[in-house]
Amino acid sequence: MPGVPPPNSDRTDQRPHGLFVGLATLDLIVEVGKLPGPNEKVRGSRRILCAGGPATNAALTFAHLGGRATLAAAVGRGPAADLVRTELAAAHVALIDLSPDALDALAIASILVQTRTGERSVVSAPGRTEVAISTPASSAATMADIMLADGHALVCARVCAAAAHQAGVPVVLDAGSWKPGLEDLLGLTDIALCSADFALPASARGDVLAELVTKGVAHAAVSHGGRPIEWRSGVTGAGTIQPPAVHAVDTLGAGDIWHGAFCWHWLHGRDFPGALAAAALVAAYSCEFFGPREWMAKRRR
Repeated sequence: MPGVPPPNSDRTDQRPHGLFVGLATLDLIVEVGKLPGPNEKVRGSRRILCAGGPATNAALTFAHLGGRATLAAAVGRGPAADLVRTELAAAHVALIDLSPDALDALAIASILVQTRTGERSVVSAPGRTEVAISTPASSAATMADIMLADGHALVCARVCAAAAHQAGVPVVLDAGSWKPGLEDLLGLTDIALCSADFALPASARGDVLAELVTKGVAHAAVSHGGRPIEWRSGVTGAGTIQPPAVHAVDTLGAGDIWHGAFCWHWLHGRDFPGALAAAALVAAYSCEFFGPREWMAKRRR
């Protein structure tokens, strides 16, 4: 199958291995002084064309921090797909393409980032939503040290999570918002990292963390941007973590970066709140730079 690497063939590579299942996009990011109104044109300053998507950004973060990352996502064929493949290859992220022959597989996103606040507005054109179950991906799940699913490519994600769960591999859910079909994936989830917008069906905005733990999720957390992260664990209790204060230039991808960094720090023996706090440092640092990659270049220096 085109695009399928042998993610577990190198037994001499002792780096932690993470499997990231979900969405890949091609993002056009433009910095603007203000958002345009109806029939208005604005001139942007900086712009970036790069790979995006929750699982993709998390995989790239995990790889940058020193891990061995495999991304299972629909990328397909065509010029946009080639750009994404090139970036993944340069970052040493292995790709298992869930729609290798499709021309409409990749989602495209246009993103405006406001200069003064770092806040962003996103318009996305979805790619292929139905993808095949991937045997290489489910095999990779059993051999990984950790698996993250972002709620996209749900059919494949559920199969991979079941394989990981059976093999004793921790499954992390990036819970941005509720999607039909998540209930099955939730039953296989060990760790849920939620946005403030996430709510279980019919929860009436109740205590999401308590509900998740009741449903068998061992550890759960909710992020609130720069406000304290709330967490609950069946092992160590509950609490809050204050992310570091930074001058935010761009918040795009910060949550995804937090998830990838969490996977890295969790595998390095930190307890749940410790891994959350260490990952928050990475995510906060990324917000000081424009785009979801510049922080990586600056961090190397």
